[in-house]
Amino acid sequence: MLLSDYIYLTRNLLRDANKRFWKLDSDITKYVNLARDRVAIDTNATRVNATIALTQGQEAYSFSLVLAAVQSLPGSPPARNILTILAINYIQTATFYMPLRRLAWSDFNRVFRSNPFQGMCQAWSMQGLQTFFLGPTPPGTGYTAEIDCLYLPNNLTDPANVETAIPDPLSELVPLMAARWATYYEQDKSRLDEFIIHYEMEKNMMLSQMPPFSVLNRNI
Repeated sequence: MLLSDYIYLTRNLLRDANKRFWKLDSDITKYVNLARDRVAIDTNATRVNATIALTQGQEAYSFSLVLAAVQSLPGSPPARNILTILAINYIQTATFYMPLRRLAWSDFNRVFRSNPFQGMCQAWSMQGLQTFFLGPTPPGTGYTAEIDCLYLPNNLTDPANVETAIPDPLSELVPLMAARWATYYEQDKSRLDEFIIHYEMEKNMMLSQMPPFSVLNRNI
């Protein structure tokens, strides 16, 4: 899917193929990029694993460190920001990846920070939206962690740009959400429900046929 395809499909949904109302493709492009973020969030289409180096005695790690690791993965995922972390594996050896427990900040603070110590990491927790903490802190050098995360994709800017973050057929959801944003920002409330209902229907039908959404355990 090209950005030009997204624009074409969005304009058709808006019944504005001749640019009578939304005259600038640059405006439609803004709504397309907003829609791509929403599709990434709703479908986990941009979920990846990235490995970061841990520092002895350091408890706090920023999302910027994870972002750099994601951008260096094979294929160079087009990531502009880390939206959220879903899980963390503490890599003790090349063949032993220990899943860490996620704790609420109040529990993590009580267990691991009231009397800080170094040791094999057991748990992690979020503080704010861009920093996570590990406890106990790493006991030495050479340890790494595998971060299961979801990123927001780089914006498409040129009509010839190819969509590389959201695979088909999930990319078909983008024009529906873009049309929703277009009508919302133009204060045209008459068709908002139409677009969001169709978006949800198509999304649910697609995801029901795909792992991990088709399995009973929705937490994987």
